[in-house]
Amino acid sequence: MSTKIYDFVSTKKYRDRDKEVIKVINKYLSNNADALADGLVNDFIIFGNTNRERFYEVYKLNEHDWKAFIKANKGLLTNQVNDDLLYALLFTSYVDTRDRIFLDMLAIAEIGSKFHKYFKHGVSNPAKMKYVLENLSNKFSIKKNGGLFITVQDQITTIINSNARELKSKFSNLKGDHESQYIVNRISTSINGTMKALSKQYYNTSDKVLFTQTELQDDGNNISLTNNSVIISNLKGVILHYRPTNVDLDLLRALRINTPAKKYICKKIYLDYEKKYMDRISNIYIDYFVKNFSQDYDEMKRSFITKSINGRLANDELKGIELEILEDTKKYLAEYQALHDDTDTPELDTNVEIVAFSKTLRNYSILKTRELMNKIH
Repeated sequence: MSTKIYDFVSTKKYRDRDKEVIKVINKYLSNNADALADGLVNDFIIFGNTNRERFYEVYKLNEHDWKAFIKANKGLLTNQVNDDLLYALLFTSYVDTRDRIFLDMLAIAEIGSKFHKYFKHGVSNPAKMKYVLENLSNKFSIKKNGGLFITVQDQITTIINSNARELKSKFSNLKGDHESQYIVNRISTSINGTMKALSKQYYNTSDKVLFTQTELQDDGNNISLTNNSVIISNLKGVILHYRPTNVDLDLLRALRINTPAKKYICKKIYLDYEKKYMDRISNIYIDYFVKNFSQDYDEMKRSFITKSINGRLANDELKGIELEILEDTKKYLAEYQALHDDTDTPELDTNVEIVAFSKTLRNYSILKTRELMNKIH
């Protein structure tokens, strides 16, 4: 029986390794309790590169090590799902401890990495998703379990306790390369099947299900207003759950963010999902436009950029965000200079230039919001 993957991970094993990994897992579970209880309506499971690096650090292995190992053992991997170092790490800990918390964490990583495959723009309409979940047939286990992660945990329990001959034989030889990959793939297939089915139900359900009978029988103006309200709500939902892996290079060119230092700062600011700059700024300007100009979505698409950039907003929240961006701009400029051992940063040499650039960074949200409007129909 070949055990190359298990042996590779075990080369870096140290005393209490798995206890240290569990500490990282518990911290993630604690920080994401709302998302794990929900996962589909208001709070979503996110698992990005920062989370991965925390695990790689405690396992003392990284992507470079993994790629070198795979290259030296061509033909070892049975499918693309298993070409994931984190899955190999977590499954090896499960083998050594039989603690299913490692399989639960593997499932979280799978949900977080695949969510946008099935919900490309996130769940832009939480009310519709809630309606969909409430009206699912009983064949959907999520109707009984209530949340996506709880449902997936239930599926893992079924896999572990299965009496199927194939699965039982695999669980009797967990260190084996073929066996471990079979189980990981089975977990992945189960999760993806659930998310695909829910996605199909969501996208096949019309927004009209949210209209009351009174609204549908009312005059045309009221229906139009309701439609616009739903569309704007959907737009806000898309923006809230917008999680790009890079900044928009076309928008950088449009805003003349051309120097390496400026690009570095822009990426740091807009790829920091905890700060939610995009969501916070966009909502302020969307509400500003609706209140002061028009609730008509087509009019918003025509005039949003000019009205927003030229608008004079007396908004304390926006002022606070602009100050945050300014402080972050200064911080990331210093970080860039230290990384590159270079204090020569054109167009950011004076405080006036830095303040002006922080305003440009705000405008990135405005332009991106307008672009995302095209995604809502």
